[in-house]
Order: sequence, then structure tokens, then C-alpha cells
Amino acid sequence: MHDMSHKGVVCFRDKPFPQFDNLCKIFGNDRATGHGATDLREDVIEETQRSSPVDVEGLENIVEETQQIARGNSKRKRPPTDDTESSYKEVAKEMKDTFKEVGEKLNETIYNIGRQENKEACDMIDKVIEYIQRMPNINVKQRIKVTCLTNHARTFFMMTEEEKICYMEMIAGGSIS
Repeated sequence: MHDMSHKGVVCFRDKPFPQFDNLCKIFGNDRATGHGATDLREDVIEETQRSSPVDVEGLENIVEETQQIARGNSKRKRPPTDDTESSYKEVAKEMKDTFKEVGEKLNETIYNIGRQENKEACDMIDKVIEYIQRMPNINVKQRIKVTCLTNHARTFFMMTEEEKICYMEMIAGGSIS
């Protein structure tokens, strides 16, 4: 059957076709002639007699179905209007601002974590200095020298990365002992 290979035409099977006679007159001469040739109109009448009769009452439903199929297959993209373009731009700007704000907060959080670690290190150095101050059997010169070393460490932890690099270069160069 032809309608099995063309599933989209099933809804037209056994339905009246108002322009059929006119089309038969126009295209009927294009059919084969000679032995075994049949008239197009006779083929259709024969096919219609073999299949179930057509109800005219269901015609409105068929027309409606075919229109729905036609509408479903012809979806076109609408060109963007000024409203949609401006709302896309608005959303993009808001997203950009949000990402920028999140990035800034992330940088601030990372910086604060680093400062917290540095603070903990400085607190530990303060404990070392307090311990050194209480130590017996250590003279004033030794205490001052050790305190200076621990202050170098505290100073190091309070510096920015750039300052830390410069500080290490100065120690390596001998300008700071």
C-alpha cells in the first residue's frame, strides 16, 4: 500500500478530493496508452468501491487534522524583536556584573584566608617570644638576638608576595642579617 510508505498521507485515505475530476482531465493524457492501460478515473472508482465508504460528516475533522499537521511542520523562527534583543542584552549585562562581583568576593576571601594563616603564624611567633622572655639561663644579648630573628619572621608573614620576594633577596644578598 502506498500510504504505508508515506505515513503523512494516511489521513487522506478514502476522503473526497474536490478537484479530482479537473486534475484527471489535465493529467489523464499523461498516463500510458495501449494494451493494459487503464483510465485514471476508473482506477480511483475501483479503489473506492473496494474500501469503506466515506462519511461527509467527518470531513471537518479531516480538514482540521490536515491543517494541524501543516501547522506543525511549518514552524518558522521569528526574527528577534527589539524587546527580545534588549532583554538579552540586559540579562547578559546582569550576568557579567554578577560574575564580576563573585570574582571580587572570591579574591577577597582568598586574601582573607591568607591573612588568617599569616595571623596564626604571627600569633605563634608571639608565643615563642613570650617563651624566650621567660627562659632562665639566657642573657639579655641572646634574648634580643632571638627576638630580632622572630620579628623578622613576623615581618615576613605580614608582607605582600612582592615584599616577601624582595625581603628574601635582601637576606640572600647580605643586606639584612
